[in-house]
Amino acid sequence: MKRRVMLVDDSHALGEHMLEAGLTAADCEIMCHIRACFRLCQDVKDVQPDIVVVRMPTVTDELLAQLQRLDAEHPLPVVVFTADSAPERVRAAITAGVCGYVVAAPDVRGIKPVIDVAVAQFDRLRMVKEELRRVSGQLSERKLIERAKGILMRQLDCTEDQAYDRMRAMAMNRNLRLVEVSNSIIMAARMLE
Repeated sequence: MKRRVMLVDDSHALGEHMLEAGLTAADCEIMCHIRACFRLCQDVKDVQPDIVVVRMPTVTDELLAQLQRLDAEHPLPVVVFTADSAPERVRAAITAGVCGYVVAAPDVRGIKPVIDVAVAQFDRLRMVKEELRRVSGQLSERKLIERAKGILMRQLDCTEDQAYDRMRAMAMNRNLRLVEVSNSIIMAARMLE
């Protein structure tokens, strides 16, 4: 299956036709070729590419801001080909969601591995982010449950196990999740304060 690419190209000095040839050889289809990045999020929304490839002589603050916005609103793999080797720019690009940063003119044979690595890195990072969200959610739920148990223990003068058993019974009787029962207990306690 061909990967659909949006090419953001502000440079003819970095292998003008090599990148296009390399993308074609890498089984990519260039869906859109734009010269400026100031509407990057809107262009991505309109075109819906699988990957964004950027070729610019320098990594500007404007590009970094657009890439950061893109990562927040429409995350997808981004590869940058540039002559800008400044370490702070490389770090800023990675922070903005760039999965591949190549400081050289594109080489036809080298583009496919760069694209493959960028896509793999993006997928791995997306899985880590999803796992982090899941674990953070579980931790938040656990905190609510512990807080509700504490309220019941104080109100009913009971042990932690007894408070938990009561909460579990309420959840089963009302066909609710334990965290929903916990929220109800916390809200009721707030109203009584």
